Formats: sequence, C-alpha cells, structure tokens
Amino acid sequence: MKILGIDPGTRVIGYGLIEKRGSATVVRDYGVLRVSGELALTERLRKIYNELGHLLKRLKPKVIVVEDVFYAKDVRAMLKLGEARGVILLAAARTRAPIYEYTPAEIKKSVTGNGRADKSQVAKMVRLILGIKTEIKPYDAADALAIALCHSHHI
Repeated sequence: MKILGIDPGTRVIGYGLIEKRGSATVVRDYGVLRVSGELALTERLRKIYNELGHLLKRLKPKVIVVEDVFYAKDVRAMLKLGEARGVILLAAARTRAPIYEYTPAEIKKSVTGNGRADKSQVAKMVRLILGIKTEIKPYDAADALAIALCHSHHI
C-alpha cells in the first residue's frame, strides 16, 4: 500500500511516499514543494493546490496522511497554516484516496517514542527506520516521511 505523508506549510510543503508490503516498508519518494513567500497568500494557495495536484497524479498514493493543526502562539501564522491545510486537503480529496490526520505529538511518539522529540530526532529515527543513508533535508521532507510512517504503524 502506497502511503503519502504531507507536512503542510505556506512556503514549504513536505511530502514523503512509502510503500508497505507486509512487514517491509520501502521509501518511494520524498521532497518538498516550495512556494515563494513574496507571493500574495491567495497566489501561494493557488500554487500549492496546483503543484500538489500534479504531485498526487504522479505518485498515485492509496492513502494520504496530513499533519493535523497544532497550537501556535502566533494566531495569524496559525490561520495561514489552516488555510494552506484546507487547500492541501481539497487537493487530496480530489484523488478519492482515504485521508487521515495525526497531531504532531502522535507522529513524534509513533516514530521516536517521545511526543516532544525535536526535528533532528525525528529525522534521525526516520532515516534509521527506513534505511536512508543520507541526511534528509529539509526537515519538512523528513517530517512528511514520519507522518506516513505514523499511519503505517496504526494500520
């Protein structure tokens, strides 16, 4: 089963595709979609929707998993992230694949055993679990793989 994890953002959107075959888990693709912060928010949202749509057509996931909203001190940033998540969820829904959501703490706990792990700990565990030899940069891509792994642990 091909599971696509998506780490939402308004400028950088991480994605990670894994394939679960019995007890084996294989990395199929990972990376980031980048959107210029100089664009107006509405233009960024349109670009996210279009680029993610192309990515979803290319990767053809059977399941899509998106990081759920989290609490932030900056309300404006949280609202913008919520708008980006809405666009991401709409693009994902168009594939008709089932969509799941997990909180950051659930994802971190599933991958590292610690719901408060930092990004470097998550990236390190993702590499160990998936047998990736090189460092995963940026962390958004590692986070997306962690999101996909979290779901694979729950099924």
